[in-house]
Order: sequence, then C-alpha cells, then structure tokens
Amino acid sequence: MKSILLLFCAIIVSTTQANAQLIINNSNFDFKFGSYTSNRTSQTVFSAMTGSNLNVTAAPVSSFDGSTQLNYAARQNPAFTDALYLESFEYLTATAGFNIQNVYTAEDNGYKQKGVLIDEQRYGLEMVTKNPKDSLIIPSQVAVTKGGRVILKFPVTAGDVWNSEMTWTATGSATIGGAFLDNAPISKIGIITQHDSIIGWGKAQIPTGDGKLSAFYDVLIEQRTYIQIDSFYLNNQPVTPLYAGLLGISQGKVTKENSRKFWRNSMIAMATVSYGTDSTFTNPQSTTFDGKIPAGPTSVDENTVLSNSIAYPNPTENDVTISYNQTNGSMATIEFFNLLGTVVKSVPVFSQAETVNVPVSLNELASGLYRYSVRNLNGVVIGQGNVTVAR
Repeated sequence: MKSILLLFCAIIVSTTQANAQLIINNSNFDFKFGSYTSNRTSQTVFSAMTGSNLNVTAAPVSSFDGSTQLNYAARQNPAFTDALYLESFEYLTATAGFNIQNVYTAEDNGYKQKGVLIDEQRYGLEMVTKNPKDSLIIPSQVAVTKGGRVILKFPVTAGDVWNSEMTWTATGSATIGGAFLDNAPISKIGIITQHDSIIGWGKAQIPTGDGKLSAFYDVLIEQRTYIQIDSFYLNNQPVTPLYAGLLGISQGKVTKENSRKFWRNSMIAMATVSYGTDSTFTNPQSTTFDGKIPAGPTSVDENTVLSNSIAYPNPTENDVTISYNQTNGSMATIEFFNLLGTVVKSVPVFSQAETVNVPVSLNELASGLYRYSVRNLNGVVIGQGNVTVAR
C-alpha cells in the first residue's frame, strides 16, 4: 500500500533486500552521554513510500531555522543506575511551568524512559491571582512513576509494533490567599500512552551543512503517537474548576504529538519529523536531525586514501579484503559507492581486533571503479580508498 510521506529535504533511501533490514538491540545500541546538535528545517518535500521498503527522492536543502543543543548527562543517583538525563520543560499553564530531567536507560528489552527528576523551583502566582504573596513551590524530588515509556523496544526491526504507558507524579505546595490556601499540597499526575510501529526501512543520508550529505546509514522508520493527559490534585482532591482557574491550570489537559523517527544504532534518532496533532502524518510542522553525523564521500573523484586502510587484491574479479585499524574494538560499516556517490553495497562488521581484515564479495557489482569508506559506530570515517572490479 502506498502512503504519502511529507518529509524534509535530503532524506535519501535506496532499495535494499529483505536480509538487509536493520535489527537494533541492546548490544549494538549506542547509549552514551554527550552533547548533540540537532539542526532544524521547516522546508518540506512530498515523497512516496512504497510497501515495507522506504524509497525517498533527494532534494537540495535551501533553508534552516536554527539548531538546538541536546545535553545528555550521566549521573550517580540512587534511584537510577546507568541512566542518561535530558533536561526538558513541563508546562503547568500556557505560560508557566517547571524544569524536569527525563531519565533514560538502555536495557535488554528496550530503550526506555524510566523516571523524572525535578530540582526545587519556586514561582510567584501574582500574574494569575493578582496577589503578590501567592506562590507555588515544587521541592527537589524523584517523581513517583509507574510503568515506563518504551522509546525503542529491543530487538526491533521492520514490521514491529509496541505500546507502552507511564504515569508520573510531581508534588508541591500552593499558597493562594483568595482561596484560603496556605502551603496546601498540590500534585500533577501525567499519564503517558505511546503507540509505536516500524513502518519502513532502508538506507538514508541527511544534510550535514555546506551542501554536504552524510554517508548512507541503515535506518528503521518508526511512527509514533504520544499522548499525555494531565490531572491536578489539591489537598488530595481533584482541583475544582474554581481553583483551577485561580491557579491558571487546565484540568485534564491533553497533549498529543505525532512523529516519525529514522533510527540507526544510536539513542539520537538520525532524523525526526514532527506532525504535531496531525494523526494522518501528512502535514509536518518541523524536522530535526542529528547535526553531528559526518558527511560522506559523494564521488570517487576524491582520491584521498587513509594510510591505515588497504584493499587487496586490487583490481579484483570478485572478492576483495578490506583491511583497517581501529583504536577501540566495536561495530563498523564498510560502504561501497559508485561513480555517482550512491551506496551500492553495505557490510556491517563487528570485531575487537586492532587490525581488522574483512573479506567482501563483489560478485553483484558490475566492472568499474568504486570507492569505499569504513565508518565506526559514531559515524567517523576510519578508513577509505578505491577498488577496481575488472572482469
């Protein structure tokens, strides 16, 4: 069945075979703290998606809206071990809210949000109640949570579907003279439900700046519907419409977000297309992609060859061995490009050796000159060169 994917420019996906579908699990998932720059663009392009294999036509990038820095920090916290923390903002009213830290973990059965941390925050309510003495105090706390959001289940591949639910509670106290409330306990309960499905797969590349594109990466395309319903309690009872109005909060507020994510072996999605409340996934509002993905070779006219990589025999009739060095044994990908810069073959490699020798069959490639790149798990080129197939 064909569906129209209204997507940002420069996502390119090539046709692949069923056995090339990416499988992500805890052992090959890149889960580490650091800073990531997400570029944003509001430009959109119609592209067609056919069946389970995603095919998207490239288009040039002409405008960007800016970038956002995402900082994932590893902390020692008695409630969460081996966790990452991403700062976020939770709205109470249309104009006011409080800072939180979402807690993520990578476990054998999935990449999950397991909790919420809150630092102490104090707010004057004068803008709402007109009384300068009124306030809202949220103490430092590990928010009480039940369940967990499954961001990406493990293992995951094309065709997978999953649902998850998480409830979290933030507590504080409110003082409103006009309502005869003095440090009255108040709590916000957020019920999150999420539906996810892998709707496509293939190879994709994205813009990395200065008109360049990244290398091709194996990706899974996840479609997500996220719903959060907020409820408020005052003195352990649901907040009445009168007090909700005094506090400037909306009882039973529903936040709904629809998105598509292009996952590689990383906790940072290669690209995210946000559709807001559009459940038909046809009118995107914005696109975000990982700006740290390095650009890849677009033509074999680039003749630079890293000294730590060789291909032999070269020329070859069918088989070639790619040899390269690595400082930390890990996953890598060897990609072969034709004269147009299109990836024609991709070979995943896992080795703990310092010097890696990988035999590769090129039987399916026509005679000609090809360029190859070896990229580590972080997308950094650690080897490249040319191979000639001569029959």
